[in-house]
Amino acid sequence: MTSTISSPYGSPGTPYGAGTDTGGSSSLVPDVFDVALGDIPFLIDTSQGGVQWRSSPLQRTAVEQSAVAGESTIDPAGFWRRSWSSWHLGGGQADADRAESTLERFRASKGVDCWTRWRLSLLNDTRRIRTSTQTNLAAVVAGTRLYVTDGGTVVYTTDPYAGTVTWTTVTGSPGPAATGIATDGTHVFVAFGSSGLYITDTSSGSLTQWKSGTVDGVGYALSRVMVWSGAALYNVTDSYGAASSPLSSPLMTHANSSWRWVGVAEGTGFIYAAGYAGDKSSIYRISIAADASSLAAPIVAGTLPDGEIVSSIAGYVGVVLIGTTRGVRIATPNANGDLVIGPLIETGSTVRGFEGQGRFVWFTWESFDAADGGLGRLDLSEFTGVSTPGYASDLMAAGVTEPITSPVTFGSKRVFCAPGDGVWAEDDTTLVSEGWVTLGDTRFGIPEAKTVRSVTATTEVASGSSVEIWLSTEGGTSSPLATFTASGQNSVGSLTETGAWHEAKVVLNRSTTDPTTGGVLTGLTLLAYPRAAAALTIEAALVVGSTVRPPGGGEWSFDTAAIVDDIRQWWADRSPVSWQELGRSETVVIEDMVFATTHPSPGRQSWEGTLILRMKVI
Repeated sequence: MTSTISSPYGSPGTPYGAGTDTGGSSSLVPDVFDVALGDIPFLIDTSQGGVQWRSSPLQRTAVEQSAVAGESTIDPAGFWRRSWSSWHLGGGQADADRAESTLERFRASKGVDCWTRWRLSLLNDTRRIRTSTQTNLAAVVAGTRLYVTDGGTVVYTTDPYAGTVTWTTVTGSPGPAATGIATDGTHVFVAFGSSGLYITDTSSGSLTQWKSGTVDGVGYALSRVMVWSGAALYNVTDSYGAASSPLSSPLMTHANSSWRWVGVAEGTGFIYAAGYAGDKSSIYRISIAADASSLAAPIVAGTLPDGEIVSSIAGYVGVVLIGTTRGVRIATPNANGDLVIGPLIETGSTVRGFEGQGRFVWFTWESFDAADGGLGRLDLSEFTGVSTPGYASDLMAAGVTEPITSPVTFGSKRVFCAPGDGVWAEDDTTLVSEGWVTLGDTRFGIPEAKTVRSVTATTEVASGSSVEIWLSTEGGTSSPLATFTASGQNSVGSLTETGAWHEAKVVLNRSTTDPTTGGVLTGLTLLAYPRAAAALTIEAALVVGSTVRPPGGGEWSFDTAAIVDDIRQWWADRSPVSWQELGRSETVVIEDMVFATTHPSPGRQSWEGTLILRMKVI
């Protein structure tokens, strides 16, 4: 007996026809037929392979296109690689491997020298060379002397790196706390608030009043001594040996009586003066007369965004460095002397001073973390963006949470002040006990989860020192993976850290036997494999016949032309279709089809045979 498939496949007694439901299913599976596509039941042609499930390769076969073999050439058992071998572009990069990222940058560091290409090593430690609770500590270097203002006293030393530092008091201070200090390299100018401006030099041990009146601050730029009092800015033109006299007429008095000047800087042919009132900050340019006899009236050369308050200013090798309550900005003068102010390098604290030497500029970085404050460093030879040099944290004073001021260079090492705590100096006889670098979130180029399986570190490890590798997953707590105490390539494997992104942290430890040596990292590689959803395909050989006899019994008739037409349409439209296979079902898209015909159907209106489909499970 021959049965025709009734609704929903067609009217009762009518073979299957067009107009089927791709999202439908067949009630004849699994009791009568083995499989169904949409609402069409089929027999399986086992001679043509039946039904086969196949996994699709998760990774495409790649071909190295570069003329130079590199990391992408290597296929270590199909693992994905991320490698670092130099960190000389500094910190501030949260993502290690996005399209816009640079592998020579990292997120953050402390106690680590990243500026020598192809290596990370420990920085020198620091030590307190003067203890003081005074809040006006500031320093300058003139000749072979390091001068410091300490309350109402000015002191100097000729050897800040001695085991026991000897300080000499400069006599003649008027009594009130000093409000500023500057130098031309030989002479030292000290502001004492309402007591005026005093002067000394490297051949003298005493201070002499130079200008009377109130002086809130003093600076030196382009061979000019500049002082300020409230909203007024002055240029002191008296000879250094002149008798004391009152301040002359100001070069400028700001129209806003609340205006306060914070400093001056030298540029190419211009002096720049910075100040603020309320939440508004501006930098003025001051030109010098052709005969150098006078200064022109200040003109606004640049402004900061509202709410970002200028706190310091300095000039160095053609750029103007601006310290603010939020960090550092680099400004470049144009032909008119106006400033093109670059983006903010955020420090999270007020930057109160700069010190340039060679290609580097040190800046104050107070409250670097909950424990320490100190200096950061800019590399003006390496820029990571417009007006954005490479930067990283640098020397730190342990346990200091006070403001940081007056970074200076004495000899070849740095000295800085921590008002309320003391004066600190670099100690080249001892490295920091520990330093670290966080490399930034690593996603291996895809958003899906990855499992890190191994880490390889190339190290130079002195006796008693070590290099540690830590790893965090999706912003979680960083955990130690390995501690390496031998030089060369060191690996740790069989890791199972899984997540959408990971961040490696490198910890360098000082030698326990020689404080001048410590662990060095010269290379790091992470190996991971992707955990993206696996792709499956189903290959099925389906019997297309006008009359079929399924295992469940009976004889069933079909409109083979309508079946083939519908399946061709689903393939062309890439329509999601229900696939039933015995007791399970999937949603699939037809990716490929082959109709192996055997003979015409009755009436010779269509073909019968085996329809071989390749379907992707979605």
